[in-house]
Amino acid sequence: MAMAGARVRVRVRVGVSALCLPSLLRNARPLQPSPWPGLTAVRALSGSAERTMLDRIIRVDHAGEYGANRIYAGQMAVLGRSPVGPIIQQMWDQEKEHLEKFNELIVDHRVRPTLLMPFWNVAGFVLGKHPYVFKISILN
Repeated sequence: MAMAGARVRVRVRVGVSALCLPSLLRNARPLQPSPWPGLTAVRALSGSAERTMLDRIIRVDHAGEYGANRIYAGQMAVLGRSPVGPIIQQMWDQEKEHLEKFNELIVDHRVRPTLLMPFWNVAGFVLGKHPYVFKISILN
């Protein structure tokens, strides 16, 4: 039980998805000296746990980039010819670069993409398109 006013500090390396943390901690070995300045100790992972963690991180991040790509596609379908179209296109181009990198990582590390890809394909596009269609129909 924490005392009133006590501070708890949790440090997580950037890039570790929240979904991976429970299994990361289960598979962790005892604390080892930290190679990173400012951290007093880190938990070292076994080879198989590290591989599992890497697979999950790449899979989750790839799904996120794919979903973002589809959301921008939906936004461009509605707003592509509007004054904000070029801005959305610029942001979408950045997301395409991110997705391309994760597509490479999926292949390089032989990671299975998420089974929800067909869902993200449709849901992402609808999420990007629907709010704008709804607002435009209300305003007109």
